[in-house]
Amino acid sequence: MPETKDTVSPPRQVGRYVLFGEIASGGMAAVHFGLLNGPVGFRRTVAIKRLHEAFSRDPAFVSQFLDEARLAARIRHPNVVQTLDVVTASHELLLVMEYVDGETLADLRRLREQRGVSFPIDIAAGIVAGALHGLDAAHGAKDENGLPLNIVHRDVSPQNIILGRDGVPRVLDFGVAKAAARFRSTQGEVMKGKLRYMAPEQVTAKGVDRRTDVFAAGIVLWETLAGRTLFEVSEGGAAAVINRVINAPIVPPSTYRPDVARELDAVVMRALQRAPEERYQTALEFAEALEDALRMPTARTMGRWVVAVAGDVLDQRAEQIAEIEARAGTADLETLSDEMLSSLSGQIVRKSMPPGPDDRTVADTPAETRRVGPTDVTHVTGALETEPGRSRRWLVLGALTLLGLTGVVVWLLWPTWGGGARAIETGELARGAPAPSSSVLVAPAAAPTPEVEVAPSGSVGAQDVVPQPQHQPRPMSRPRPKPDCSNPTYVNEEGIKVFRKECL
Repeated sequence: MPETKDTVSPPRQVGRYVLFGEIASGGMAAVHFGLLNGPVGFRRTVAIKRLHEAFSRDPAFVSQFLDEARLAARIRHPNVVQTLDVVTASHELLLVMEYVDGETLADLRRLREQRGVSFPIDIAAGIVAGALHGLDAAHGAKDENGLPLNIVHRDVSPQNIILGRDGVPRVLDFGVAKAAARFRSTQGEVMKGKLRYMAPEQVTAKGVDRRTDVFAAGIVLWETLAGRTLFEVSEGGAAAVINRVINAPIVPPSTYRPDVARELDAVVMRALQRAPEERYQTALEFAEALEDALRMPTARTMGRWVVAVAGDVLDQRAEQIAEIEARAGTADLETLSDEMLSSLSGQIVRKSMPPGPDDRTVADTPAETRRVGPTDVTHVTGALETEPGRSRRWLVLGALTLLGLTGVVVWLLWPTWGGGARAIETGELARGAPAPSSSVLVAPAAAPTPEVEVAPSGSVGAQDVVPQPQHQPRPMSRPRPKPDCSNPTYVNEEGIKVFRKECL
């Protein structure tokens, strides 16, 4: 049985993920709490299955595992734990999955056995029915061109079915079994443990299809109802287990659990037919038969039940998740590794510092110059959480302020600018119109071409040519125009020559 851990081990960085304490460990891998560090402070808690070194160092296994994981990522269904990423780095092989706040069916069965109570029939049927819906989605998955992927799980077992606190059963670990099959001859107990959930055609290497997963799901339901193992693995080795899978008689679960209804017995027994053509042909057909045989519990009912059975474990994990997120959110540098510090705050620190001659990142800086004191922790944390948004807000605010001030200045000065321009265009300045206000200083690129007014009749003298004045400050008082006294007299209506008054 996987051993559940209850401590948060020191974090370590693998790629863009930080691995924290183990959730559980088994013969093939250990499952860790993980944290995805994305850009601009994006973080997400994930579950990371870290395969043991024997697997991650074998190139053939790694290649096949990556191929299968890419196929598994195509499966999208509420009853399937989503595969998010696969990481290979420094002899590490990680399968990154969405984190589900829940407990595996294997551990739920163990907890019930420890308390000496039977597994509720409706809950058992509801968990398996939900898993079957997830399996059916996987069996029908298609590639980007619409072609069937022909995915078969090959390892449907209580360890690979999890019931969330939300009451939703999910299947996990698609693609792992096929890649690991070639290693099982050297895995001893691991091999025997997996053999007990295999269909006859699988243990005899006659080929597998979706009906192979139907048989395995039938074993899971039979054992959960009966409270015992269908194919024993305690003695005789792998050969004995294979012989039992092929030849051992299978009795209805009501043989050991009298309160199992006959209708449910019939559904389970059909799923366990050794000839594939006599079983349910699809996982969906099996699920619908279960739903017809008895009333399925709601997700809320199953969620309350899993909390009642495993609430202490779930709460303990929730506290660990909260601790992980708090440590990452506050950049607790006393507990986080240097690698995690670089991942979480390196880019922010770089942006908040003036560029140096070499513009090195925090990760390139020597460790002794990278230590941050308590005062700087707050600065780094604030930058991590708010720097992008704060920068954008100040930029927008500054732009709006500048635009507003420009608009006010234009509004206040437009009459002056507009009036001066019109006066120049119409020649009003030449006829004694006021010059532009001295409060506005305008430096034209070039002097405008002088305008000339021509008298309507008579010869044009030098005094009739009036050049347009340049932009000059307006004098305090407008000068009186000088009269034309070249001819100081005129003849009135009575024929008498008189002097002009302005020339006296």
